[in-house]
Amino acid sequence: MTDDREPDTSELMSATADEASGAPHDPSSRVRYLHFTESEAPKGDGPQELRMPTTGQLLAARFADRRQLLIPWLREHENCMVYAATGVGKSLFALSAALAVAGNGRFLGWSPEQRKDGSAWRVLYVDGEMHIGDIQERVRQLLAGMPKLDRAAVDNNLIFLARQHQDAGTQFPSITEHAGQQFVLTQIREQAVDMVVLDNFSTLGDVDDENAAASFNAIQRFLLQLKMQQVATMLVHHTGKAEDNFRGSSKLAATFETIIQLERPEVAYRKDTAWRVRTLPSEHGGARFRVRWDKVRSGSKVQPRGVLAHLETKDPEEFGGPRPATWEYVETTDLDRLDEMAQMLPAGVFQTQVEIGTYFGVTPTMARKYIDRGIKLGLWTEDKIGRWLANGKRLRRQGKTEAPVAPDKSWVDEVLTEEGEIAL
Repeated sequence: MTDDREPDTSELMSATADEASGAPHDPSSRVRYLHFTESEAPKGDGPQELRMPTTGQLLAARFADRRQLLIPWLREHENCMVYAATGVGKSLFALSAALAVAGNGRFLGWSPEQRKDGSAWRVLYVDGEMHIGDIQERVRQLLAGMPKLDRAAVDNNLIFLARQHQDAGTQFPSITEHAGQQFVLTQIREQAVDMVVLDNFSTLGDVDDENAAASFNAIQRFLLQLKMQQVATMLVHHTGKAEDNFRGSSKLAATFETIIQLERPEVAYRKDTAWRVRTLPSEHGGARFRVRWDKVRSGSKVQPRGVLAHLETKDPEEFGGPRPATWEYVETTDLDRLDEMAQMLPAGVFQTQVEIGTYFGVTPTMARKYIDRGIKLGLWTEDKIGRWLANGKRLRRQGKTEAPVAPDKSWVDEVLTEEGEIAL
């Protein structure tokens, strides 16, 4: 028997009408969360089955290779923590990483390794504080500016669970309570998630005393459960007041293979006869940080490099659609050179681009490229470069500085006698 009834198009018509009128429309999937307290939680399912191989059995076993979700520092089934002070850009870092993993994109020079079957990695992003509209805007901007991104893969494989997206009065799962942990673990299983981002610890869980190691038992057990469920985890966290370490007990660090601090960029400078350190303000606004690797145990043969990054948002007048947000960054070698320029230029050491090139052993054209890269990273502006070079000319006329000398590498080939003298 065939069903000749007309299909119900009321929901589709309503959505179309909402879009035409500008009325809110939210097609989000919904899942059920049952909240219960620790005392109500089930005590277990009886005896557990544990593996205990002998050495011979262990050596005879074959385990699947774990692939890199972000080469070379984030691997399948491993945990990492990203921490930073407020306003530095840790959520933008985490969201960009999630987009790159789910969409096979490239973020600060890192990209995911392909699965053996060619399918995309699936990512669950759990957010504890941002409005869903702000998350939407950030995603649009980052999608528009991320290179090599598979948009279709991102659309299907990056899932969001945000506190500020829920109905009023809805209990949101806490990652330090048994009910919340079980809910997240269930979603990971049912959604076949490969990576979960928890942004951030302070808004997704509670601890009684941040300085007491025992207060972190619940979150540590949860992070270990995530490993056992063979999912990679990125926990986003805050620094302490001094901004030199993450908040809370050092016990939290034990389960992580990788720990990353996003530092406010600083450079050394000379004042009178003493060297001091100052934080560099961003010339263009937006997230800007230096990546510091506190701990790396990712199994990669390639060690991650130092990175200085700045998120540059394009002028809205130039684009009819979403404004692209593009990460500008430099790695170790160029970063060291830019750091040195940031010290020497304000001191009036150089008076021309030619002198900059002479000092670093590059052409004036390459020296100009370093200047342009520093402008994109927010280290300085075109106006500041002009003032610093003018100051360099003034100091040179006064005899307070000397022209920089090109590096001399001839000493490398000098033949020395046994007494340490140069052989003639």
